[in-house]
Amino acid sequence: MMEIVSAWLIHHRASMEPTSPMNCDGSEYVVGVGVVPATSMREALDLFDQYLAKNKMALMDLWKCEQYSGPIRLFTTPTLTEKEAQESSQRALERDCIYYAGGISSEVIKHMEECGHEET
Repeated sequence: MMEIVSAWLIHHRASMEPTSPMNCDGSEYVVGVGVVPATSMREALDLFDQYLAKNKMALMDLWKCEQYSGPIRLFTTPTLTEKEAQESSQRALERDCIYYAGGISSEVIKHMEECGHEET
């Protein structure tokens, strides 16, 4: 029996160490969507946790983990467009790797708040 691999969208907030390759601006955390190719939600969450650890990050909050299956309704920040979700999911499945989509760092959020913008 063939296993069906799907793209899972993991909406989250993750802490970043100063030496994380994802930390380009000295941020403490990032809010984003991880796109993970996996056969189940449990596998997607386990693979994403490994990905975060490899990049010197750790999960702080998890809002939603959904199997991508077409048009999406995102309710957390940052917002992905349907095109971004579709392209990231397609690439993750084709290349069998995790994509980090729509991330926004705590320093950017702080700057936006100082300028009077709400958190995206």
